[in-house]
Amino acid sequence: MNGSSTPRPRRATLDDVRSVVYLLELMHDENATARDTGPEDAALLAEILAQTGRELLVIEDPDGRVAGTVDVVITRNLSRNRSPWAIVENLVVRPEERGRGYGRALMEEAARIATAAGCYKIQLVSNNARREAHGLYRSLGFNADVSGFRRYLSPVRHY
Repeated sequence: MNGSSTPRPRRATLDDVRSVVYLLELMHDENATARDTGPEDAALLAEILAQTGRELLVIEDPDGRVAGTVDVVITRNLSRNRSPWAIVENLVVRPEERGRGYGRALMEEAARIATAAGCYKIQLVSNNARREAHGLYRSLGFNADVSGFRRYLSPVRHY
């Protein structure tokens, strides 16, 4: 992607529910297929889209298909002179669209949103096996200078 043909990320809408669910399933299973979504999926997406301080973004390929998504959450904070910070979750691009700048465009828009909100930092966690993604994050100015830990609180599918 280059020049004026570069698609810009946009805020997800309820019309994107099937595409977003499919992309999120790809994070855990590269062989996932798009499934039918129901009213529960649409209701949850509507709730997510209505949350203050949260932006669920998508980006489309030149044919108008959703190629990627990312979730940006602005967190209020009492430290750092009450400066908020942002967390990025669920960055995923369709496998056949990787390497075309969609992930970079989504992350740049996430950083723009965080900057506009006055955030003093933006952070994310990434699976250790996702080396290509780590290269993208480093090229965008992210540093792997902390150790991250997580504990799953309920049974989930994870890779």
